[in-house]
Amino acid sequence: IHDPHELIKWENGADIQVVYKVPDDTWADYKDKRVLTGRDIDPEGLAVINQTCAIIGEELMPSVIMINPTTGEILSPFVRTPDIDEKGNFIDGKFLSTRSDKIHCDVADLVDDADKCVIVDKSVAEKSDYVIHEKSGGYEGFAKLEDGSIAAFLELKVREDEPGQRVYNVKPGNCQIGDKPSFESFRGYYPFEFGATNIADVSSIPGSSNLVLVIERNGYPGLGYP
Repeated sequence: IHDPHELIKWENGADIQVVYKVPDDTWADYKDKRVLTGRDIDPEGLAVINQTCAIIGEELMPSVIMINPTTGEILSPFVRTPDIDEKGNFIDGKFLSTRSDKIHCDVADLVDDADKCVIVDKSVAEKSDYVIHEKSGGYEGFAKLEDGSIAAFLELKVREDEPGQRVYNVKPGNCQIGDKPSFESFRGYYPFEFGATNIADVSSIPGSSNLVLVIERNGYPGLGYP
């Protein structure tokens, strides 16, 4: 995934990792092409609209981003996830974030050594105006529905007292460079079955605009737990 149009920039002026630091000169083409690394975004969900347009759901802000799935070219700036009130309405100007979000980094630290700011202390993140959502825990399940919209599932709860994982309604946009996907509404909460704690994946059901297949897991994969 690369950003030739320089669309990925954080509100505090932070840029992508390869601008600040690469391991050695063999990474020169990564820098020239503005290749994104796991320090920039963590793409977990993918809704393919067509061969040249898809929407990524990423964990670290969390946000949604338009890309060309054939070339890996970023087509839009990231769009942050809005917070909601008790009725499920978007709160104007209030967005989710995580401790891995570069918005909490000091840009001078990134310039000096980008590895100085990977995950900030919880106290640093909580001083911001963002609603802090774990150290990641953003989008994990993404499903394009029959009506063209996307059901976007957060992996973890935002607040402990919420009845389940948040599911947002995302509109892909027109798939042109610089255009953005958008959050249309809050779909509702997804309550887990007994023992589950995380969204693992979500798949659409052909022909349906209101049903999906959800894979749940708990926090201990591979350790003998269901």
